[in-house]
Amino acid sequence: MIIRHEQTTEKTWAEIQAAAADGTLLSGDRIAVELKTGEIVDFIIAHDADDNCYFVTRDCLNEPRAMNTTDTNEGGWPEMDLRAKLNSVIFGTLPDELQAIIAETQITQIVDEAQVTCNDKLFCLSYTQVYGDDWTDLNDMEPDDSQLDIFASGDARLKKCGERDGFWWWLRLPYPNTKRFVYVSGIGDTVCIGASSKGGVVFGFRLMPPES
Repeated sequence: MIIRHEQTTEKTWAEIQAAAADGTLLSGDRIAVELKTGEIVDFIIAHDADDNCYFVTRDCLNEPRAMNTTDTNEGGWPEMDLRAKLNSVIFGTLPDELQAIIAETQITQIVDEAQVTCNDKLFCLSYTQVYGDDWTDLNDMEPDDSQLDIFASGDARLKKCGERDGFWWWLRLPYPNTKRFVYVSGIGDTVCIGASSKGGVVFGFRLMPPES
């Protein structure tokens, strides 16, 4: 695997796993991964307020996808088709060595005044992870999340999809009292759209601690 910062170095996934655990992976470091489909995906390192280490795709996957098969956000992220595809089809395209060390991350949302949870290997990002605590009601729907430090600058919200610059991409937050989901626009703003629309897919994951 390749980590890009001030210089390019070769690392195994075992070495990357150890670096994520001991804090020597720095926010902004980039790791280039070749999927089994042949697509090359850059992951950028990020940390949250509790110093948890995340791997987040720098840009969207080449293929836009719908959040759901129909225009509904009922049940929130746990019930969405995109969640199922991330954790089956897309997960299966990752290198086997990486698949073996990805941790399950618990996702918690408040949907229709009820708490819903799921455990995911791969996940779209939350509104709070991207925009932080900006004192909107949307933050209250993601009680366990904090902003990832790479998004402190708005420039990190701008994504490509294949050769297309400024492409919009999904967040995992259902917009309340609608059938829509929140997304990040091509200029970094917050918008919402019907769940069956095809948008960019940006996802993250965390690694298990190394075996002692």
